Amino acid sequence: MLPAFLLAVAASATPTTQIVPGGEITAAVAQAMRAQLARTASPATLEVDGGVADQVLPAGHAEVRVGAPAGTFPRAHAGVPVWLWVDARPVRPMTVWVTVHDERTVAVYAEPYSARTPVDRIRTEIRPVDWTCCAGATAAEPAHLQDARLRRAVQSGAPLLQADFEPLPAVEAQQPVRIDVARGAVHLSAGGVALADAGIGEDVLVRLDGAHQAIKGHVVAAHEVTINE
Repeated sequence: MLPAFLLAVAASATPTTQIVPGGEITAAVAQAMRAQLARTASPATLEVDGGVADQVLPAGHAEVRVGAPAGTFPRAHAGVPVWLWVDARPVRPMTVWVTVHDERTVAVYAEPYSARTPVDRIRTEIRPVDWTCCAGATAAEPAHLQDARLRRAVQSGAPLLQADFEPLPAVEAQQPVRIDVARGAVHLSAGGVALADAGIGEDVLVRLDGAHQAIKGHVVAAHEVTINE
């Protein structure tokens, strides 16, 4: 039988912990995220933020398992969930942050514009933009936009997006319209203003020039409303 002190020395000689280098975790995250970018055919580049510290884990077979960031990806900054496993058991969760760059040269707004601005009044410029600002969005081609207006306000330097625009209605609120008034066999035309947006075939309130009271008309063409009395 071995002396007690020899047993103690033998037991302490077996390691109970191990160190997983931070560099290995960084490399695993970078590889997984670049593979995800490749699956979506994204031209973006990616880097892991800062340095990941070495991790002290229990002894055993260690694995680094990388999950997918929550929400839309790619985006400018994303937290990547990482789990450290030992002998097929999760022993430590962590989050590793990455920065993504996706520079593209696209049309941007030359100045800020308010909602409802017609496309023919919008000035644009061509500039490089980090497309992670607009992950999943589709760029709009100014030359292909016709009979459209801004759906929302935009800032100078922001890229033109398809979602920024909506079709121009046949008549626009507070814009001039021609009003045809039919009274039996008598037809009169006068100028006026529409009080709301409306499409062809829809009813809309209008006000004749010089009048104070609104009346309901029917949109029959662009900028044209008919009133039957």
